[in-house]
Amino acid sequence: MMVLVTGGAASGKSEYAERLVCGELPEAAEAPAAEGPRIYVAAMQPFGSEAEERIRKHRAAREHRGFLTVERFTDLSGLRVPPGSRVLLEDLGNLTANEMFSAGGTADPGETVDAVVRGLLQLKEQCGLLVAVTNEIFSGGSGYPAETMHYMRALGEVNRRAAAAADRVTEVVCGIPVQRRPDPDEGNVPYGGNGADCGPEPENRKQENRKMILITGPLCSGKRRMAERLLKEYRAAEPHAENVYAGEVQLLAEKAGSPAELEALADRLAGFFVVTASETGCGVIPADRAEREKREKEGRLCCLLAERASAVIRMCCGIPSVLKGRVP
Repeated sequence: MMVLVTGGAASGKSEYAERLVCGELPEAAEAPAAEGPRIYVAAMQPFGSEAEERIRKHRAAREHRGFLTVERFTDLSGLRVPPGSRVLLEDLGNLTANEMFSAGGTADPGETVDAVVRGLLQLKEQCGLLVAVTNEIFSGGSGYPAETMHYMRALGEVNRRAAAAADRVTEVVCGIPVQRRPDPDEGNVPYGGNGADCGPEPENRKQENRKMILITGPLCSGKRRMAERLLKEYRAAEPHAENVYAGEVQLLAEKAGSPAELEALADRLAGFFVVTASETGCGVIPADRAEREKREKEGRLCCLLAERASAVIRMCCGIPSVLKGRVP
């Protein structure tokens, strides 16, 4: 069994993952009985005294829970553990960075993704329970250097592929675990969403009467792929339709000089079938006033689009949740 645990910095994801591996949570009962050791696979490289001290403290905190610590910075596929082990891997963000930027890694983003995911799947086959921790780093805006964006895209793809392979995906928010897969209402809500008003679209609903669907979520969370999934059916039914897709529309908000212009922009975008917009309001508040105003406009535009949308979908590690309306 494999569980993917995601969340922001200091969200409680590491503590949750440790308790899961130690069998201290009800959901741990779903894992097959394992007689192997508890193994902590550490991917953080000790760069500098601060990192070394942090690693020392974490290792000491795990000792009373009976973990054997194994350091693995790159080449995860070369790691071997005893059959039936309960393994905590922390974390995919460090593994991805190590593969991309360290001397022992692959450097190429595509090869990085393949190396990390291949190692993850091979480790899963050896374990009774594998809990892999990853990072939610995608909601703080998009004004990053090119090298950072390459890393974020690679980690986003790692997260999506890891989520697809996992038996359970949990997002930890303020110490509270939110199950993303399996969904508690799976089978009743389209695409595994959790909106109360969700349900299958009536078969007799005409294509031309469809209203805009908004897909939101952090950067690199799978919004475009979800849009392609919806557009494939729509284009088959309406091959000559115009104004079908508008992507990353939050970038248009900066050009709006007034609230009225922002409303007008939202009205124009509401004419598209599928619109995607990235969440950019998390992270540290920018010190630059222009950046703050830009982020405010982006957030406001997303709210206006959600008001106009017939359905709103939020993506997390490639997993969609329907927040509003019905999805065709």
